[in-house]
Amino acid sequence: MPTITFTDPPNGQTGASTTVSTVGTYTATYTNACGAGQPSNGIAVTVDNAFTPTIQINNQCYLAAPAGSNSQWHLNSTAIQGANSQFWVAQTTGYYTVDMVSTTGCPGQSQPVFAEACVSSTNNINTAV
Repeated sequence: MPTITFTDPPNGQTGASTTVSTVGTYTATYTNACGAGQPSNGIAVTVDNAFTPTIQINNQCYLAAPAGSNSQWHLNSTAIQGANSQFWVAQTTGYYTVDMVSTTGCPGQSQPVFAEACVSSTNNINTAV
């Protein structure tokens, strides 16, 4: 059975596979009874920045998360039941965040934003004549 040796970071690790957590370019070589093979093509491993969705606010109470999936809105750090879409209307004044998954599959949580409660009402004005 051939031995596979991974080179570059993590330098000299052997086995059928490896897990890496450091940025770098990784190659593999094999060794069997006939000798060592040529190194494989390098595979570059990069680390993306953490996904932090940005909430947009319109008219002080209409909230919008970026495109993605699995949205969950929070008010003052408490999940809002049923608030699972890209858009939310603030019904209570406070600090809102959204947990979601980006279009590239990365989970993230927004920074808190302050929103006013949307108010809708009808006023009857009685005027004395």
